[in-house]
Amino acid sequence: MNIKRKLLILTIFLFSILAIISLVWFFGIYFQYIPWMKTVTKYNDYGRITYEGTYEDSYSYRIEPPVFLAFEGGYLTVSKISEEIRINENGDFCDENGNSLDEIPFFCTFYIWPEYGGDYLIGFMLGYGLDLYHVYVDKDLNICNYFEGEEGYDEVVKYFDEHRTELEDLMKVAEDLWGFDFS
Repeated sequence: MNIKRKLLILTIFLFSILAIISLVWFFGIYFQYIPWMKTVTKYNDYGRITYEGTYEDSYSYRIEPPVFLAFEGGYLTVSKISEEIRINENGDFCDENGNSLDEIPFFCTFYIWPEYGGDYLIGFMLGYGLDLYHVYVDKDLNICNYFEGEEGYDEVVKYFDEHRTELEDLMKVAEDLWGFDFS
């Protein structure tokens, strides 16, 4: 066998492997995002395709599918729409007109990380101002990644106790939007 023929066979083999991996990624990972993405606006977020929409004018949601051949990294989020909050040149929180806020508002976003085979992880990003915590939970809102005595545990538990209704509302919106069952 001459060298050109060997190179051709090797090239065909490598492209076949890439095609198989691409098909597994598309049907195993990306395909589950397609029904969710059909209902929202698509835009380019610094080279990454993202989908956003609003629900009953009170909630915003975002769908970010994984990039090509990434088997992790995609997510869905739901947030309560609140006043436009900004940080001014002094590092203080202010409204859209630059007026300083007397009280830093509570911030919370509900995350769903779909996984291969239809499973998913859920969690929240919550806190006040820039003091935010990423918290994984189970369907009953039991905290999975912060443990008693660990740094941040007391704050996370306090936020969950004070804002449990808001957290449950965000989960309910995700159920309504995308058909998940968190009960």
